[in-house]
Amino acid sequence: MAAFEVMDGKRLGRKYPVTILVVDHDPTVLRLLRFLLVSAGYSVLEAHTDAEAIDKLTHSTPPIDLLLVDVELPGHGRNELARHVRTQAPETRILYMSSLSDYELSRAGLWNAEVVHKPLGATTLVRRIRELLSAPDL
Repeated sequence: MAAFEVMDGKRLGRKYPVTILVVDHDPTVLRLLRFLLVSAGYSVLEAHTDAEAIDKLTHSTPPIDLLLVDVELPGHGRNELARHVRTQAPETRILYMSSLSDYELSRAGLWNAEVVHKPLGATTLVRRIRELLSAPDL
């Protein structure tokens, strides 16, 4: 997948690769996203639940740069993750994946969130990740 221009760690002023934590309850989706993102040059961690993701966010070395999380994570998963990131890892960016309409996303409280819509295209996903990682700190 040499066509992708990857945001590597050196461009962020450090010696390790960009690390993405992918959170989805579907193991098939996790495998597919892992393959895509590793092929694009990213370091990838996976989690099936909010609790597993919080543990990885807390203990990962190097730190996680981007959380790629399914909006439809069972229970209160995405809310717990967002709360944890805001308080414990505010430098971590969050990109939600969703098959919901913009109206449904706004009703779910995500009217101002960074969202990539399913079905995910490889080029679109990698471009959105690059844009989000390149954006100035909020």
